[in-house]
Amino acid sequence: MPKRILIVDDEQELLDVIQLILNGNGYETLTAYGGAECLNVLAQQTVDLVILDIMMPEVDGWEVLRQLKSQGKADAIPVMLLTAKAQPIDRMLGLKVFGVREYVTKPFNVNDLVEKVAQILG
Repeated sequence: MPKRILIVDDEQELLDVIQLILNGNGYETLTAYGGAECLNVLAQQTVDLVILDIMMPEVDGWEVLRQLKSQGKADAIPVMLLTAKAQPIDRMLGLKVFGVREYVTKPFNVNDLVEKVAQILG
């Protein structure tokens, strides 16, 4: 059974590209256009990994992480941040405060992304 990945971003083209890449590597994917839709999907679906953008309107990636943590889901669902925020403070927040598994900055290398997904999912 393929691993299921939820891809969350507010750029539809990027969602489509990442979905195409991951589907082509044998993963099942779901997409969410923004943080609110992400939280709705996670309330209804089980996923093995969330690939999450930080900078999104209304509900941003930090708020999604806060809510996952407060709901007790943060330990059960690994998260990879995929973001244009390349500042060391953002990386530290993601990795140390929220405990995300990977922090990847845009633009990203496709092979690196697939490799990091494979490492997280075993």
